[in-house]
Amino acid sequence: MQREIVFLRQEFTTRRYAIIWISIWLILVFATWFSRPLIPFQETLFSGIVWEMYLSDSWLYPHINGVYQHANYPLNYWLALIVWKFFGVSEFSLRVLVSFLSLSTLFLTAWAAYQLWPDRRNVRANAPLVLIGSLMWTVFATANIEYVYFTFYLMLTINFLIRVWRFKQNIWWVGFTLGLTLGLYSSGLTFLLVTMPMIFLSPYWAKSRWKEIYAFGIMSILIALVLFFVWAISASSLLGFSLFDALGFRYILRAFTYTPAIYIYFLNLIIILFPWLFWLRIYKLYREADRDESLQFVVIWFLSLVVVLGVLSLTSLDALLPIYPAFALIIARIYHQGFSRKRDVAPIVVFMITVGLLMIIVPYSYVYFELPEWVGQVSPFWGAGLILFSITLLFNAGSTRIMTLALMGVALTLAMNFGVVRVATDFYDLNPVGERLSWYQNKEIPVGHPANYRGHLHFVGQLEAPLIEIDSRRDLMQLLALNDQARMILYVEDHAAFDGKGVVEYWQPFRGRYLIIMKAQAVIDLFDESEVISLGDFL
Repeated sequence: MQREIVFLRQEFTTRRYAIIWISIWLILVFATWFSRPLIPFQETLFSGIVWEMYLSDSWLYPHINGVYQHANYPLNYWLALIVWKFFGVSEFSLRVLVSFLSLSTLFLTAWAAYQLWPDRRNVRANAPLVLIGSLMWTVFATANIEYVYFTFYLMLTINFLIRVWRFKQNIWWVGFTLGLTLGLYSSGLTFLLVTMPMIFLSPYWAKSRWKEIYAFGIMSILIALVLFFVWAISASSLLGFSLFDALGFRYILRAFTYTPAIYIYFLNLIIILFPWLFWLRIYKLYREADRDESLQFVVIWFLSLVVVLGVLSLTSLDALLPIYPAFALIIARIYHQGFSRKRDVAPIVVFMITVGLLMIIVPYSYVYFELPEWVGQVSPFWGAGLILFSITLLFNAGSTRIMTLALMGVALTLAMNFGVVRVATDFYDLNPVGERLSWYQNKEIPVGHPANYRGHLHFVGQLEAPLIEIDSRRDLMQLLALNDQARMILYVEDHAAFDGKGVVEYWQPFRGRYLIIMKAQAVIDLFDESEVISLGDFL
């Protein structure tokens, strides 16, 4: 009878935690929706590609401004297009899609915890909480970026692998193959390079079954590759480019040849793993934890991700999102309630106080640091709130829990969203210029843009004709030949230098520079005729 009572209490605890991390997710979703527009250049590129594919009704291969995007793959755009077909074209539906997948990743993390440790309800209750309480996950989980999708498909694939291993049910290789195929269609061969090491490392975590996992794993990889190649071959043959480009090999090779400084990677790892890496008690918990097979699996998975992402030069903060679920499972597994000393939470407190002080001091001295004017509008109350919140953590260090630290990451994200990002909206909001470009196109006035256009104006202006990319005087003259009223977009350090000549029709701040629109003829008049213009330098 006593066991039954304990069981019911634990199940209630698990459900209560589920309500908590779902509530945190909802808070983050609404905070994002009401604090910022689409972020250039990732979210605006995604929405621009979806818009052009929707408008052209050409779904086979991602494209923007009439150019096929060989670094992008179709599945995520197909999902967005299906959502638009059912619910209509809107920025809101794109945000709902990515938010739904980030929520699903929380459930997949809980499912992985259940399969790895079915008798430890606290692990599956805490693992999603660790995930959603991690700083960069709270920042990016509601942003329409590739690596949110990547993380979802990775968790789906790994869950099927765990199912095969822990439950000895080979039928789940079908699910593993499906997850791998979805990942390939979402992120290309990079997904395979991130997932495949776990199959080849199976002797270190599967032990008695590693030969079987090798055989079925390689078979699944080959089937997924065949299904992926069917699309790539069809696209390349029908659309007239090489299979090499269709598979994105050029961008994969570039990733291998581009090697950022190793210290940048480790610095980003430290930021990614906040606040957990700064909680000193966690190292003691790890040393004391039982090294069961499931924990060994997750540790190997985590370390393989760290190594592979570093080798692939996927070192930006958003590219490191796939690390989170494995790390969350490790923290949730080794954690047990206990006493934390003040020095155990001191690094977190110092970090939070530092951020809070910066949010107070920098707005008052933005002129000295030559920062944009909007920085001066950041309210110091957000910084003061962070400082008070972190001091509370210090004085209550003994009762520090996973919940407490998760709320620290959430608090920091909310302060940044409402205190900084919302104030900085004019710094990167492209909706006003989108309306201007839409007006030009309604008047059938062609618009030029410096070369290497990144698709950031397509959806915000819901453009129905491509922007004409300009890289030289000859290109500019050809634009003018189309229509003597043609306009040109430029990105300049100081709009006043142009505005003083009375040629600027529109300008707005944009990412530390100014986006200006002027007549193409005026651009020609501003430059010496003998000079070859490289307008790409303006972007």
